[in-house]
Amino acid sequence: MDAAIASGRGVLVVEPQTSCIDAMIWRVSRRWAVSAVTGLKGDTRPERWINKRRECGLQTVYGTDQLRPVMRALKRGEVIWMSPDVPIPVERGGVRTHYFGQRAMPSSAPARLAAMTGASVLSLSPVRSDCGARYRLCFHPIASCGPDPVTATQQLAYHLEQLVSLHPEQYLWSARRFELRRGTGLRDQSLRSVPVR
Repeated sequence: MDAAIASGRGVLVVEPQTSCIDAMIWRVSRRWAVSAVTGLKGDTRPERWINKRRECGLQTVYGTDQLRPVMRALKRGEVIWMSPDVPIPVERGGVRTHYFGQRAMPSSAPARLAAMTGASVLSLSPVRSDCGARYRLCFHPIASCGPDPVTATQQLAYHLEQLVSLHPEQYLWSARRFELRRGTGLRDQSLRSVPVR
């Protein structure tokens, strides 16, 4: 993380959804100046509380519809944290990928932002221990996946899948991540657009 920041190219930190940013926000902000992209709109009381807490510990909290300011921040050499493993409509940059044997529609924003800004891309694997009292943060470099956002997003999905598999009990499985077959309620096991590993 320190080396990536020192490069001056901006750093994009991607993390599978584990709520680590909320648990570790004060510790992280004491070492690094970090901004985050969140999909919480503040429509409910819990969402407003979470956003207010994040705003206190982060430099800036961007919405998922504010990618232009995020791109400018990366070009200035700033650090941006985001969790791309959430379903995003195609018209907002969602890309059909293969994730845990299911069809998913994660955001292609990390791949597009990295291609446009040249930012370093790191993944964050938080590991909760001691009954949730302590966290160990492990940063992993992600090699450039090339300019094609579909291929890059799929490779990122495989990378996040491997991180989640190390500690599956700490992943937020309750969040909806996978596409469902219309009318059946069954998850579609097929994925024609992306080859399965």
